[in-house]
Amino acid sequence: MRISNSKLKRVVIYGGSGSGKSSFAMELGNLLYKKVIHLDDIYHQPGWKQIDPDEFQEIIDDTIAKESWIIDGNYSMVRHKILERATFVIVLKPPTYINIWRLFWRTIGRNTRFKPYPVSRLPLKIEKSKTGEDMMTAIFELSYYTIRFNLKKYKVQYEDAVNAIGKDNVVILHSPKSIEGLLDHLYDNFIG
Repeated sequence: MRISNSKLKRVVIYGGSGSGKSSFAMELGNLLYKKVIHLDDIYHQPGWKQIDPDEFQEIIDDTIAKESWIIDGNYSMVRHKILERATFVIVLKPPTYINIWRLFWRTIGRNTRFKPYPVSRLPLKIEKSKTGEDMMTAIFELSYYTIRFNLKKYKVQYEDAVNAIGKDNVVILHSPKSIEGLLDHLYDNFIG
């Protein structure tokens, strides 16, 4: 696959909970020297409250007006708006069992001293407020979201992306190996 620099001007990353969106976005941002916006950081307020929908829309409008960015997140209320400005979409869809395995260990790692894997952080305002998360609720709710995403939501997001920016500007990565392969490909083409 040939990916030009112009395709990577404004990138959206979709995927179920535990698919690796945030980690992938950070690696891609470091590789391309682009600002990364995690929609969870905007949406979730201290105490797990949700941002006012109008305020969320305004922040997204300001964010996507910028010339260059990488956004990760699956918020349907702003998907079409983001896709109008996106130049490339990456959908991470590893097998569901991998997502659930990651969710389980990520949640355990965030809430105990046992950290068998690197632990991704909570949404920024939750992290700063030290609100934390209920371990069992997090595991069950996020597992539900990832199963739902992998069964049907990814198809909707893929179709929305193809309709908005064309099939040549959308890629689905089905395994950790293909995800790493894309990063290696981009590194070879843009850095190496």
